[in-house]
Amino acid sequence: MANTNQTDFGDDIYLVVKRTIDGSVVRYIEQLSSRFLQYTPNPEQAFFVDSGITFSNPKAITAITKADPGVVTATAHGFSNGDLVDIRDIFEGMVELLQDDDGNALPYKRYKVANKGTNTFELNTVDDEDVDTTGFTAYTTGGNATEAITALTGLDHLEDADVAILANGFIVDGLTVASGEVTLPEAASIIHVGLPFKSELITLNLEAQTAAGTIQDKVRSIGSAMVRLENTNALWIGVDESKAEQVNFRTDEVFGQPTRLLTGDKIQNFLAGDGSEAKIYIKNEDPLPMTVLGIIPRVSIGGI
Repeated sequence: MANTNQTDFGDDIYLVVKRTIDGSVVRYIEQLSSRFLQYTPNPEQAFFVDSGITFSNPKAITAITKADPGVVTATAHGFSNGDLVDIRDIFEGMVELLQDDDGNALPYKRYKVANKGTNTFELNTVDDEDVDTTGFTAYTTGGNATEAITALTGLDHLEDADVAILANGFIVDGLTVASGEVTLPEAASIIHVGLPFKSELITLNLEAQTAAGTIQDKVRSIGSAMVRLENTNALWIGVDESKAEQVNFRTDEVFGQPTRLLTGDKIQNFLAGDGSEAKIYIKNEDPLPMTVLGIIPRVSIGGI
């Protein structure tokens, strides 16, 4: 059963879903995630799990001083000394806080809270060194600070389930919910946790008209294909699942930062089939987006 509710971002779709959790049959009322979140170009925000929860509590930054150490103002932030926080989305001024040692821009950067007040805290590095912002450009606008955590609670609805996790844009495998909790191997500040699912695409047999007519009765060997993608970060492709090859999306990202989503073309070689069929198989089992706009197979055509 499903119900929809119109909003500014389209239809909100709610479903009653029958699941087996911890050996018992249950029914949950679940809402499909927004298409805006599904197709954002930011890999950290990609929500591709079933029955999932997002753990993230950003605190808006309203000021950052030029000082040694720099002091951040974020009203009622609730942080404690020693907490790790990821800073993101500084629009203007103090952008150096979102750069690596070589000046490369980062989607986020981690700091440690020190000398916290109700609405302020000093910036330390994760190695407990003061962050000197005196030489940085003056803060103007934007930014948020989000605590990076490892302990995730409130997952009782997924008890004893092997969960799919995307933490700061990175896949975390091999965790099972116990007593409503999981513990990440590394802290993160934007975390999506839920049940995994598999997306599969299988084309029809390749057809093309030649001077000799149809190629349906010909030996057709597909050994590679170009796929045209939009905001994609996970994909396997081949002539069937057993021969599917994983596509590599990581290119020139800064070490320790998530792989950007790709909008463009990817060419992938894979093992050819037996020639009796000419299909392309595509799948994704990771909690990351995959949007296929086109498939261009490279095919060799033989005789009857």
